[in-house]
Amino acid sequence: MNILLINYSYYNSGGDWTHTKLLEDYYKIRGHKVINFALKHRNNYHSDYSKYFPKELDFRNVANESNIKSKLRHGINTLYNFEAKRNIKKLLNENDVDIVHLQNFLVHISPSIISEIKKREIPIIYTLHDYQLLCPVATFLSNDKICEDCKFHKYYMTIVKKCKRNSYPYSFFAAIRAYFLTFLNIKDKIDLFISPSKFLLEKHLEYGVKRDKIIHLNYFLESNVFYENFTKGNYGLWMGRLSDEKGINVLLKYLQKTDHSTFVIGDGKFKNKLLEVAKENCNVNYVGKKENSEIMMYLDASKYLIVTSIWYENLPFVILEALARSKPVIVPNIAEMRNLVGVNNQRGFFYELGDHDDLNDKIYKMESLDNNSYFKLCKNAYDFAKKNFTDKKYFQILNQALKRVDIENDL
Repeated sequence: MNILLINYSYYNSGGDWTHTKLLEDYYKIRGHKVINFALKHRNNYHSDYSKYFPKELDFRNVANESNIKSKLRHGINTLYNFEAKRNIKKLLNENDVDIVHLQNFLVHISPSIISEIKKREIPIIYTLHDYQLLCPVATFLSNDKICEDCKFHKYYMTIVKKCKRNSYPYSFFAAIRAYFLTFLNIKDKIDLFISPSKFLLEKHLEYGVKRDKIIHLNYFLESNVFYENFTKGNYGLWMGRLSDEKGINVLLKYLQKTDHSTFVIGDGKFKNKLLEVAKENCNVNYVGKKENSEIMMYLDASKYLIVTSIWYENLPFVILEALARSKPVIVPNIAEMRNLVGVNNQRGFFYELGDHDDLNDKIYKMESLDNNSYFKLCKNAYDFAKKNFTDKKYFQILNQALKRVDIENDL
């Protein structure tokens, strides 16, 4: 089959890219032809289809511009990207496509591409990575607090609470975009939604997605990520993007007073603060951004993974990878992370959301475990990952679900 795989990035931009690249590789292994569609970007990997890619939307530079017309033009593109529509039309005219698999596309590429696909009656499946269809800021966060005041199209609350960058203009535009998505009725134009987490699925059902149009299907990992490694490492490990929704303030408060060795991997706007804390506390080691092979080495040498996110995380790859490497995790008691750790702490410990003191208590509890108790967590972690996050299971469930949308050929 010819599969059109769409994600806003064609470079390592986070979990959505990780999944998109894995899908591309495994689709090809299974004998399919993959056609890419993304935005142009200086960090993009090579693609034979890059001539169709629309121009990059550089959010950082636009935010710093004083030119109102430039900002307005940029904002309109996030609502309805006319270049993306023209380019997807050209791509579809020049290439046979049997099925479209959407990833993270709504803000950057925009929903403008949907009509060109639907007029050709090509089936569309859409892997959800966040809450873009439900929440104007996609995270259900308002000023670093969980918020669902916009439920059932009350998007004006985004403006009232200044949910986007604590700014009235940005929040106004986020609300307008949410109303526009509702007007376009995107939910009814997708043949099948794929929700990587149970929590994400339930939230979309709660907000109006029809049950017969959505399935729960975990992300999958490469086979070489799984490693039955029951050894006790020397430090706790935090890794990810250094951004607000990842709970950096919680992490910083913990790191400032911890007496447990902790390594931090990642990059972002809080980099300098991490460097300051590492300078002041000899137990903290900030090692910056690392490539995936290096990350696995740090993970293997660690004792446990620390997660400090303050939003309804979907299915964080950092947790999946830690479990697959036989490492227990310490996570906030929120959303899908409850299912990943298990109600009886089979694979790690919970702490109260945003509470750095409780995080410290749970880390102390992990550090105090005897070998038998610790290695039991490690085995539970590995067994759970091996059971739930393999490519074999992913494609088995996906192909069963595709029969719902009259696609008989297996992906």
